[in-house]
Amino acid sequence: MEELKLSLDVVIDIPSSKDYQFSEFEEFASGITTPRPRDYIKVMDQKSSSLCTKYAEYYWASAYNILEDINNTGWVIRPQLDPGYIDDWIRSLQVRMDDAVKSWLIKWYLQIPKVWFKLQDWKIQTKENRIKQMKTALNSWFWLYTGTEYVKWTMAMSPILKFDTVKHTGHADLICWSDQIYHTTDKLFEFINSFWEKRWDKWYWYINENDVDKLFTIYVLIPMDHTWFFDNYKDWKVAQEIKKLSKWLYEKWTPDQQKEWNRMQVSKTLDKMYKL
Repeated sequence: MEELKLSLDVVIDIPSSKDYQFSEFEEFASGITTPRPRDYIKVMDQKSSSLCTKYAEYYWASAYNILEDINNTGWVIRPQLDPGYIDDWIRSLQVRMDDAVKSWLIKWYLQIPKVWFKLQDWKIQTKENRIKQMKTALNSWFWLYTGTEYVKWTMAMSPILKFDTVKHTGHADLICWSDQIYHTTDKLFEFINSFWEKRWDKWYWYINENDVDKLFTIYVLIPMDHTWFFDNYKDWKVAQEIKKLSKWLYEKWTPDQQKEWNRMQVSKTLDKMYKL
């Protein structure tokens, strides 16, 4: 038990309102099919370190590297990244995400907000919608980075997490599959963990769909080889903003100005180009 107590430290979740949200990205995610290289990923034991956020980071980075190698080099796969045990003192999910972008481990990340948080369209996030967004992302073969503080990690438990109603020490997780079945229980999300292989299901644990409201902010990880895809998404966001601002200006213009704008057909062209 002492080993596990030492291996966990406070993991904090401070989402930014400036983050791109997955709710705006969903329609772009459909059609992406990139298999997860489960058979090639070696899960490493963080042991007594407090580096769960770093271990999860290196799993997804290695997974994306493996996929890139399989697709581009004819199965010549580079060695998996090793997080080691040097503590960089990153305990925030958001700081870890920014670190991954700066280190070129991912292109960017998208946010699936917690239940009851506001979405970009001002709607309130529900448990049902969060499950839907998680499955959309996973079915499009992205990885999900998150964590929880509603589990007492020092207690023995089955591989299906047992959540509490009070907060404990936070821990970072990497969710990789949905609609899983463990023994006779279904409707599970499966995630990689980095300690105590024998206690759990060979490094993998499970979260009941009904418990997704207990998770931290969830981050959808965009790999580097999706650079073009994410850049197109950002262009789409700019086009959306142009339309929004032009509508605001249009209502203030004189009839002659409105006539000139209509003649240029800017909004119609944007609709056609970006399917707004």
